[in-house]
Amino acid sequence: MNRMLVSLLFISLTQANSLSGVIYSSSGNSPIEGAIILATYSVGVVTGISGPDGDYWIPCEGSVDIEITALGYDTLVTTLEVTGDTVHDFYMDERDNALGVNLNANIPNQLALHQNYPNPFNPLTTLRYDLPEDALVNITIYDLIGRIVKTLINDQQTAGYKSLQWKATNDTGSPVSAGIYLYTIQAGKFTQAKKMVLLK
Repeated sequence: MNRMLVSLLFISLTQANSLSGVIYSSSGNSPIEGAIILATYSVGVVTGISGPDGDYWIPCEGSVDIEITALGYDTLVTTLEVTGDTVHDFYMDERDNALGVNLNANIPNQLALHQNYPNPFNPLTTLRYDLPEDALVNITIYDLIGRIVKTLINDQQTAGYKSLQWKATNDTGSPVSAGIYLYTIQAGKFTQAKKMVLLK
């Protein structure tokens, strides 16, 4: 029995889906230490940090949205298909100044609302969404009865990869109680909703 359990564990570990590789500076081809990798896929969100040699490893699978940030570099945003143990090296452009913007940053090809991170949370969570074109965007949080708890944004926005935070307060600024909440995005004809859990 013990031998069977060890065999099953070995099989599950060797067949795990993951993304690994090295993060480099595109100018000097030198590894970047301390780059933060945020990977969003069907199961949720995972994060990782590159080591002294620029190496990284994160468990994920399927279509994975990748966002990498590092001090002194433009944010790198892309989407990869991960099957089995996938190896991929990333190259980041150095930022000319502290306010620099990467003009070559990818524009998403479809509108999407991602799962909040962390989830469950207390009291701060981040909501991410992809906006393929300029649009009037409304993101609202509801309780399970359908009452509006908080309107996070209701404004015209330019295309790009977006994020905002919710500090578990309502429209009057008061803290809300623990429980399950819904957050929705509406942009043009597109509407999508997801659940999140607030713990206290």
